[in-house]
Amino acid sequence: MKIPQTFEQGMHIGELHEDHRNWILELDFYKKEIVFFQHLLEDFARNQKTNAQNAAIEQFQNKLILQNEQADIMLHYVHEQETKLQNFIKTHESNIEFITFKDHKTARDKMSMHRKLYAAMKQEFYHGITLK
Repeated sequence: MKIPQTFEQGMHIGELHEDHRNWILELDFYKKEIVFFQHLLEDFARNQKTNAQNAAIEQFQNKLILQNEQADIMLHYVHEQETKLQNFIKTHESNIEFITFKDHKTARDKMSMHRKLYAAMKQEFYHGITLK
C-alpha cells in the first residue's frame, strides 16, 4: 500500500497575526500578574522576621524581576515578528490572500518555553509564600 505524500499547507498571514496578538495579550497579563505577586511578596515580607524567610523573599524578588525581564524580551521578539509581517504586507498587498507562510515554530517554541518557566515560578511562588 502506497502512502500518499502530504504537503504542509502553511499558514495565512492572518493566522500568524492572530498568534502574535494572543501572545502579546498573554505576556501583558503575565507582566500585570508579576506586579500582583510583588505586592503579595511585600505583604508577606512585612510579617517575616527570620533570616531564612528573608532569604526566600529575596530569592522570589529576583525570580519576579527575571520573569518580568523575560516577558519584556518575548514582547520585543513578538513585536519584531509582527513588524516583519506588516512590512511584508506593504510590499505584497495585491496578492497577500494567496500567500502562505511556514508555521513560526521558533516563536511558538519560545512562547511555550516561557509559559512552562512562568508556570513553574508561579507554582514555586505560591508554595513558598504559603509555608510558615
